[in-house]
Amino acid sequence: MLWLVAAVVLLVAIVLVVGASLPQDHAASRTRTFRTTPEALWAAVNDPAIVPRGSPKTETTESVPPRLLVHRVVGETAFAGSWTFEIAPAAGASTLTITENASVFNPVFRFVSRFLMGHYRSIDAYMNTLARRFPE
Repeated sequence: MLWLVAAVVLLVAIVLVVGASLPQDHAASRTRTFRTTPEALWAAVNDPAIVPRGSPKTETTESVPPRLLVHRVVGETAFAGSWTFEIAPAAGASTLTITENASVFNPVFRFVSRFLMGHYRSIDAYMNTLARRFPE
């Protein structure tokens, strides 16, 4: 039993040390093309039904239909940041780039965000949800 407790303490210490050594800020970006108009893609991005459950509360800080939208996280203490949505017309389609600029204050959350979840997980899930709306 003592070895188990020691192993757990060691694991927690490693997570804390590694998390504390990671940068507090990160940026992640993905681009994907959808077979739809910029206006239809804009409407989908602004549809509250497309936001995954458990997403943090956000406020819109910039909106230039149908090409630029910036959402900033509000009401959180463990992290802060924004998602920038850029929509551009493409041949018979539209290209969406989502860029996340985030700060993760808690070292444990930094470790989880970097090594367990990955910085791209939420963006990829969001893009996949949009892809179901606009099948190829």
